[in-house]
Amino acid sequence: STVANVLKKPIYALGSGPSAAPMAGLHCAEREGMRDIITVDMGGTSFDVCMVTDGEATLTTELRVEDVPVGVAAVDTHSIGAGGGSIAWIDKGGALQVGPQSAGAEPGPACYDQGGDQPTVTDANVVLGYINPDYFLGGRREIDPDLSRQVIDDKVAKPLGLSVPEAAVGIYRLVNSNMVDAIRVVSIEKGIDPRSYALVIGGGAGAIHGGMLAMELGLNKVIIPRYAGVFCSYGMVVSDVRHDYMRAFAANTDTIDLDAANSIFEELEQQARDDLREEGFSAEDITLSRFADVKYPSQVHELTIPLPSKGKIKKDDLPGIAETFHALHERMFSYCVRDSSVDLYHWRVTATGKIPAIQVQEYEQGEKDAAAALKATRDVYFSQLQDYTQTNIYDGGQLQCRMVVEGPAVVEQENTTIVVSPKQTLEVNRYGDYVLHL
Repeated sequence: STVANVLKKPIYALGSGPSAAPMAGLHCAEREGMRDIITVDMGGTSFDVCMVTDGEATLTTELRVEDVPVGVAAVDTHSIGAGGGSIAWIDKGGALQVGPQSAGAEPGPACYDQGGDQPTVTDANVVLGYINPDYFLGGRREIDPDLSRQVIDDKVAKPLGLSVPEAAVGIYRLVNSNMVDAIRVVSIEKGIDPRSYALVIGGGAGAIHGGMLAMELGLNKVIIPRYAGVFCSYGMVVSDVRHDYMRAFAANTDTIDLDAANSIFEELEQQARDDLREEGFSAEDITLSRFADVKYPSQVHELTIPLPSKGKIKKDDLPGIAETFHALHERMFSYCVRDSSVDLYHWRVTATGKIPAIQVQEYEQGEKDAAAALKATRDVYFSQLQDYTQTNIYDGGQLQCRMVVEGPAVVEQENTTIVVSPKQTLEVNRYGDYVLHL
């Protein structure tokens, strides 16, 4: 969007970073023939997850900021306090917890040696061998593994009567459990079986945990973009321009004033065309879609459904509109009331300006053997083995198209680290992205 439009409607900038993740994920997943994906972005402080079904990100009209309802349409991103800086602590009952509080970038994890005195997920990953102290941010930042071991020993291991590795494993497993629960909130709790979806991992910390998350959820494919460390920024680049418009108008399918409803859509659509033309889009590049927030009479919460987007809404369209709501209600809540009329409250128009397709470089296929990218070995902990094992470490920058890495292994690149567990394989596709097969 232009600066002028952002200044005109700044509220739509809320959550704009995480909302770009689904577009980034879809852009690389479609190259693998996948349009049903779960995008997750794990950075330093939070874990953001979104469902994309048949190429469309799930939307919400109940965006909240600090638990205050904002009332605008947005990508339905569920966020929890689970990032590399999330702090591990022991509650009053003596149970280990991780997050939501974070050490942030300053002072950051203890291993940053910036005065951080609380154990974090990053410290646990250092102790477990997932993060290379000599190659953090491509070697541009020094970290001290002894500080990670010391803070975990003082704050978690000794109070719980555990060894340092056992405490680090506990932190790792607990943050994974929290993230799996977050994915279930946007999938299983909304009637969606995630097992047919691919997991697309973004964020600098995400690929350390992605394989284990997929195992817990019963998924068989994880996609890690080569640009995982700048996942949402990439999503901004490849996303079309979108504006949302809404008008409140209470109606019921039995008594609706269709002239009034159609007049609302005409006004909103004209405003949408004017805004996108100001941003330089031609009529051929503008797409308009209609939606409404619908509920049964006496219900409190609405569901958003698509409406016919061509021409005026006619009386003959009303049974189909009601059936669309009944079917969605049944999928979401396991029941519907088909002999009931439905109430329509908010009338919405989504306007999309199509940007030119981003050309992605394709790489020539090479050999499957990844030996040329092997850089070292080190002890790494794997839950399946319940111990540390001498593990191959690969240079992600040297992995070429078609190369396959067999787990257990770790792949290191400047902006992320990928953990490949036993019985998993990691392949580089022709676009340079990583595909983890379970």
